[in-house]
Amino acid sequence: MQPPSVAFMGATIFPIVAPIPAGFSSMVIIVDGNHEQRGSGTLGTFSTRDDAFTCAVEHAKAEIRRHCLMTMAC
Repeated sequence: MQPPSVAFMGATIFPIVAPIPAGFSSMVIIVDGNHEQRGSGTLGTFSTRDDAFTCAVEHAKAEIRRHCLMTMAC
């Protein structure tokens, strides 16, 4: 099954949420308009799947904005 994706500023965000004994863990993969990929490490442990998903999406949006400012490739 492919994870749900979110489009943002020309990039595609793939949040990944995994169940762990303490709750849920999340990470994210970002694919930009040039098909370059980058990913995060584990973003934390969350009590709900929705919290983990939201954190991954918000982290990715911040990373996309930061990358846009640093490269001026918006």
